[in-house]
Amino acid sequence: MTATILTPAAAGRSPADTPDGAAVTVTVRPLDPGERDLVERFYAALSPGSRYLRFLQAVGPALPEPLLRQLLDSDGVGRVTLGAFVGEECAGIASYAVLDSQPDAAEVSVAVAEAHRRRGVARLLVDALAQRAAAHGIEALVCLVQPGNRAALRLLRSLGVVPVLAGGLLEGRRLLLPPA
Repeated sequence: MTATILTPAAAGRSPADTPDGAAVTVTVRPLDPGERDLVERFYAALSPGSRYLRFLQAVGPALPEPLLRQLLDSDGVGRVTLGAFVGEECAGIASYAVLDSQPDAAEVSVAVAEAHRRRGVARLLVDALAQRAAAHGIEALVCLVQPGNRAALRLLRSLGVVPVLAGGLLEGRRLLLPPA
């Protein structure tokens, strides 16, 4: 999946109205276990606050082995991890994992590199995950968000999701349509 997004300087204008170089192509593709170094570098480059919002707990720059395994152990059906790339640079990583308690739903998580925020990268990743999930019979994507995570709440609202308070976190649920 590829899409064109605007650079921060061109935000708010259509690609046709922006000067050369203001729009970039983003490629979204599955990550594989051989990309461990890429995943480690991506999360190490995030600020401590960004890692906290992504994992809902304090996580150092070196991800614990269980978290790395979860991100890289994608089976393409019940657990999927995608990367968004601008050229060779990883702009974002998103994943879903089917919930044990709700086999027709999957929990989604997204992280976007600071340099690529507010450009539509998270939306591209969530849309790509939704397509894959729906193709495998998953009926809903669930996202748990810290109440202060304004970027994630904006994304949920843009998807038509109204989060509700659940155990100190906000839970958003996006229903998926089966593929045509």
